[in-house]
Amino acid sequence: MADQIVFLVPGMGVYTDGWHKPWLKTLEDAYNGYPMLQKRPFTTRFDFVPINPDMIYQKIVAGWQERSRALAAVVTGGLAAKLTSWLTNAGELKDNFGWTHAGDVLQYRLLNLVREWVCVAIADEIKQKLLKTGPGSTWSIIGHSLGTAMVHDTIARLWANDSVFARDYQARLIAMVANVSRVLEQKDDLPPGVIGDALSSPVRPGVACSYFLNLEHALDPFVWPRRFHPIAWPDAATLAANPPRYIHSADEDINGRSYALNHVHGPGVHDFEHYLASPKAHIPLFRMLLAEDGFVSPEEERRARDRFPQFGKLGDELAIKIKKQLEDVGSSEKLGWEDIGLLWTKLEKIRKTFS
Repeated sequence: MADQIVFLVPGMGVYTDGWHKPWLKTLEDAYNGYPMLQKRPFTTRFDFVPINPDMIYQKIVAGWQERSRALAAVVTGGLAAKLTSWLTNAGELKDNFGWTHAGDVLQYRLLNLVREWVCVAIADEIKQKLLKTGPGSTWSIIGHSLGTAMVHDTIARLWANDSVFARDYQARLIAMVANVSRVLEQKDDLPPGVIGDALSSPVRPGVACSYFLNLEHALDPFVWPRRFHPIAWPDAATLAANPPRYIHSADEDINGRSYALNHVHGPGVHDFEHYLASPKAHIPLFRMLLAEDGFVSPEEERRARDRFPQFGKLGDELAIKIKKQLEDVGSSEKLGWEDIGLLWTKLEKIRKTFS
């Protein structure tokens, strides 16, 4: 049995069985680059458990599609016909960005019932897995993009409504990759005791977890509207721990190490794999997962950073063109959750341009 359970929660999009394998390859390749980590096989340290909330969204929109087709059979003309026409392709998975990506965000942010359904499903998977291994189980959770909002909201609900379980099974690490939990936070119409504000909820080091890692890439447009950057709870003791109990990739830690992410290995800067390829992302991740700074020595870290190519295999000219396109997306804190679909469309256009 592995030392630690690590739950994985993806962002918007279509996810089938095995969706997490590219994530695992990225993490294992990084892990195997450090001699101290190699002393134990990757699979003996971590038991990765993928959670796929996309199945919930697919089930909902497939139901909408089925009902709209039935209604369309008896509706002729007018507003009702326009609405049923809009819904008839809701369950299609190919070339249907509006429902496979933007629809996920729309449902999660606007429909309380969907949000609660998703959070209950994620919480149940976590609880069932941990109850099988028993009290004292070591576990962590990694969310990406929309998954960061779902991770935050799920754990906030566990601590509000099932505090005995939550305190017996405190997470070691909550890692947020491309964190949009503040962009999608909902502060009203919440279950009793639940705090929706991502900066003041129990989802922080010393309460729901021992360590909290927040990764944002300088060119990722999704992290800029309502950035996650708490001021109050990363206190001196949290930052002085070794490794620090809170790391924000835009900051330096107590040892003066910068974790700012600005590499460009392709147009998919929002992708989990692009984030975690960098030593500035995966080294703090492993340090926090293992609760140990020494697994990657300062010398190894310097070598890894020096070896890591800023532009990958792209070459300077192509990388600079991609970087310029990403900078022109124009994301800012003036944007909100309703702009995520627009940002994704722009990012996908850049992907196609340079694919």
